[in-house]
Amino acid sequence: MAQPNHAPYGRFILKAAALGAGLGTLAPALAITIFTGVHNGLLLHPVDAAETILLLFPITAASCGPFGLIAAVVGGSAVYLQRNRIRTRMRLLIESGILGFLLGCFFPFFDFAQNSLLLKERPQLVVIPGQLLFCPVLGVLCALITALVFRRSFVAQSRQ
Repeated sequence: MAQPNHAPYGRFILKAAALGAGLGTLAPALAITIFTGVHNGLLLHPVDAAETILLLFPITAASCGPFGLIAAVVGGSAVYLQRNRIRTRMRLLIESGILGFLLGCFFPFFDFAQNSLLLKERPQLVVIPGQLLFCPVLGVLCALITALVFRRSFVAQSRQ
């Protein structure tokens, strides 16, 4: 009996997971840099902003990167399972954006669970109001970027 070929799905998920982890690390570092500067009434010089983003990378890689990886695997799998229904780029973007919003809403809870495991004590559930506002927005942005990167995997050139 012939084995089904899962290589395209496996390659797609690995690429999406890598991109999700990268975006899950970069997007929060960029958002923190921008909003810290705006909150303080400062316009950061591009060199200072780049330095701040690079300094935030290890922090966001440890706290946000794993969630980006998991969200990319879950969202990528959901879109991959719906690939036969996706006929246009607009539908791909809408479905990816909705999934990104929903998955972004879960980040505060993932962050709480991750901190509970790392601190080895039972902290209280603290959700920062900024997380409730910005996590879904960053989820949508990361999902749309991922959808645009992989659009050729879902929408044929003749159907765009």
